[in-house]
Amino acid sequence: MRAGDTARLGVASGGDGVPAYWYQLGSGTAIDSGGTIFVHPTTTTSYVVRLDLCGASTFDTVKVWVYPDTPQVNGIALLNTEKLALYPNPAREVLTISGGHGCTFTLCNLMGQEVIRTPLTRPLQDVPLSGIPPGVYLAYITDGAGNRYVQLLMVNE
Repeated sequence: MRAGDTARLGVASGGDGVPAYWYQLGSGTAIDSGGTIFVHPTTTTSYVVRLDLCGASTFDTVKVWVYPDTPQVNGIALLNTEKLALYPNPAREVLTISGGHGCTFTLCNLMGQEVIRTPLTRPLQDVPLSGIPPGVYLAYITDGAGNRYVQLLMVNE
């Protein structure tokens, strides 16, 4: 989402009367209560919900990503993929990568073994797949800062 957009947190409907209290992560003051709240963060923000049922409290955390902050998965920052494309998928002899100029392309099998690694030196670049056995692979595009895009790629005969 973009800064200031509205995000709905909680249950999809019927949240009135739910004994839930919402906080920004790190704050001890509730920002709202109920099963559903609407927030308008200007930066990536984590929210904590506390649900009180019969004297027992449970907690959960929700992170709302605000563009252009870069989301992370398992500590790996993800590339902005608006202009990045890998095609065709499934591929046969050649994979075309668009929008990866300045990054590195790596193809790994599902056991994590690197099959191909090549720098992407052009805005539109073909990567030959000759000699790659048919199967499912993980295609990684990584920039110089370690931000990464991952996509499953099927290679056919």
